[in-house]
Amino acid sequence: MDNVRYEILLIENNELDQMAFKCFVEDNALPYNCTISGSVSEAKRVLGTDQFDIIITDHSLGDGTALEVLDLAGNTPVIVVTGAGDEETAIKAWESGAYDYLIKDVNQNYLKAIPMTVENAVRQNMVEKKIQLLKCRPIENRTMDSVRYKILLIEDNELDQVAFKRLVKNNALPYDCTVSCSVSEARRVLGTDQFDIIITDHSLGDGTALEVLDLAGNTPVIVVTGAGNEETAIKAWKAGAYDYLVKDVSQNYLKAIPLTVENAVRHNMMEKKLQLLLSKVPPNGE
Repeated sequence: MDNVRYEILLIENNELDQMAFKCFVEDNALPYNCTISGSVSEAKRVLGTDQFDIIITDHSLGDGTALEVLDLAGNTPVIVVTGAGDEETAIKAWESGAYDYLIKDVNQNYLKAIPMTVENAVRQNMVEKKIQLLKCRPIENRTMDSVRYKILLIEDNELDQVAFKRLVKNNALPYDCTVSCSVSEARRVLGTDQFDIIITDHSLGDGTALEVLDLAGNTPVIVVTGAGNEETAIKAWKAGAYDYLVKDVSQNYLKAIPLTVENAVRHNMMEKKLQLLLSKVPPNGE
């Protein structure tokens, strides 16, 4: 997708945030053709005449919220942006159909996650369209209530291990978790068992997440880094990680794990189904 430009609709009523987004796109030479709307009503008019690859919308707008934008979006993926401390609202938007969400921070580090989030959303949307073109029923959502996921957590910090286990237990997440403390231990585990998702800290005692990526095969990998280390996480994404999360002192990053895991598993399932369908299509459509 190096030569592809994306049509982006940004819905944001804060002029400083609009400017920050435009500067970020320009400074990083991102392949985005950007249209900006300052309200739900303005976005409604724009969406009535133009089509977009992605919609990025603030949750709280002057005349409505991201939930109303979701009603207007149709099949266009929507990424919701909320303020810090408003993660619960963002999760509700995701449950209502948003592809993903980003949390604004004072230093505007959330902007660094935009290229990865946009790319993942576009890729998944493309796979869904290809499946539909093959006249096949889309993959049904694997709901958290009926499916259990095998998770390999690679983390050498015992406090972070405990925090992850507590998140799973307190939220009754359907995860069967295996914990490894190092790259070498993860290598042994991956040699005998298979997982739906690997969640790994970037900096481990005997290596980094980049080595985990070499071991993962086709299993989606989510990389976790410390605050201020977003550039390293982005490098891991470019090396093949599905997504990344940034640790924070209050451990709010843990709230994003269910959404990130669900997106990664669903995308991986769809990729596999598409490959299976394509393998059954006769050459030249015969």
